[in-house]
Amino acid sequence: MISGSLTNGATLPLPSGFNQNQCRWLVSIKADVNIDRVKKSDLENTRTECYVDNNRRVVARVISRGGTHTESKTGIRYDNSEANYIVIGIK
Repeated sequence: MISGSLTNGATLPLPSGFNQNQCRWLVSIKADVNIDRVKKSDLENTRTECYVDNNRRVVARVISRGGTHTESKTGIRYDNSEANYIVIGIK
C-alpha cells in the first residue's frame, strides 16, 4: 500500500512489485487550491472533478462555467487542483 498526494495530470504510482492489474486505488480532492480564483457570482456553476483515467493519469481540477471567463470562447475554465490517493496492491 502507498499513499500521498498528486497534482492534476500526474501519473498514479504503483507499489513496488505490483503491476496495474494487481492494484486498486482511490483518489479524492485534497483541496480546491484555485477555488479562490472563481468569482463569487460563478460559484453555483462550479464543480470539481477527481478521478484516474485508464493510463493512471490523475484528473483533479475545478471547472467553472460562466459568461465572465475570457479564457475560452465557451466561457469554461479549468483550474488544476490536487488529489489525495491510496493504492493497494493485491496478489
